[in-house]
Amino acid sequence: MTDSDDESPIPHEPLKTYAKSQTPEMYDGEEMWASDETIENLDSKLRELAQILWKNAAEKRAKSGMRTVQPEDIDEAFDELMYSHGLLKEAANEMQRLQWEFEDTAEKSPAIERMSNRDRDE
Repeated sequence: MTDSDDESPIPHEPLKTYAKSQTPEMYDGEEMWASDETIENLDSKLRELAQILWKNAAEKRAKSGMRTVQPEDIDEAFDELMYSHGLLKEAANEMQRLQWEFEDTAEKSPAIERMSNRDRDE
């Protein structure tokens, strides 16, 4: 047991098993491997994320004069934290869609076809 296990509410081996189960058949038909150092780092980041979520939810609850943090407060704090990630993911998906649309249009274009034929003839 490491020092981080003493502080962490997340037991090391279940976290390692869980993390590895998220990557089934990703590497030549097998799950990815994880060193103890990697799992300790993941544990640290999860605790940091939990701290950020808890503080944000608790601050909003305290400002409203309430003392008990509710599940929806955690959900709201998480959504706020992940908002920019979601925007970037949506933008990347839209860019991919536009690229495919552009490639389809280019493939159907007679001008592109003529240029391709001319290049082959030369």
